[in-house]
Amino acid sequence: MGKIDNAAVMGYQGKRREEGVKAVTINTEVRKLRLMLNWCLEKRLITQRPKITDLKEPPVQTEVPTLDELLRILEHLPLRHRVLTRLMCETGLRASEAMKLKWEQVDLPRGLIRITSIDGITPKTEHSNLEVNMGDGLARDLASLGHDQAHVFPGFRDPTKPMDNYRKSLKSAIIKSGVQRFGKPMRFTAKFGRKAFTSYQWLRGTPLELIRKMVGHSPNSRVTEANYLHMPAESVRNAVLDLDVLADELKWKWQQMATTKKPPEGGLL
Repeated sequence: MGKIDNAAVMGYQGKRREEGVKAVTINTEVRKLRLMLNWCLEKRLITQRPKITDLKEPPVQTEVPTLDELLRILEHLPLRHRVLTRLMCETGLRASEAMKLKWEQVDLPRGLIRITSIDGITPKTEHSNLEVNMGDGLARDLASLGHDQAHVFPGFRDPTKPMDNYRKSLKSAIIKSGVQRFGKPMRFTAKFGRKAFTSYQWLRGTPLELIRKMVGHSPNSRVTEANYLHMPAESVRNAVLDLDVLADELKWKWQQMATTKKPPEGGLL
């Protein structure tokens, strides 16, 4: 480990790029190396850690569906997949937390889900230990699934294990729903459910501090705002500035002032 320097890391990054590996994957690999080097430095196994610069990653186009679009997608999902998607969109649970959820973590009468260490699996961070509230509709949907297995969402081939993905089912539902972006089916994966939750909460006026708490982020985390707030197209469209509309509104206010001989409520603008 002590022989790893800047040149070695840059050489590795270049080699992986030549192999056609994406920058985001290379950065993930190098971050793991950084963690190992930090541990070695803390244990005094090495005297210094090389300065590692991540590769520039192309921006990822992420957009959550509008509420109407989400409901259309849910209509075309099988029951278990529909409830799973609703769970993530209404509670902000990570895809891994939702898929591995066990009935012993669910309190339907009180409408609570407890995310904590279970079977040796610990939450992602200390802030991820939390109790999540759910609405009555979601509680009824969960109850309709039955309690035949330990996991709320058991695997198809092996019910003793949790579901690991449902990409094909979700992709098919999006195509059937007709939800599109630029003439193609909208890209919406299980991981986007958490982003949909934070975005919907933000649009409802929920304070950012409370959103961080509900999704298990630290109070001062910048990750929530940087990576999890994505405005649905409908909301962005409603905020479009149209000078023609503004001119018509201003003309109407001037006419109102001429008729009543007093400034209109709210001022001219």
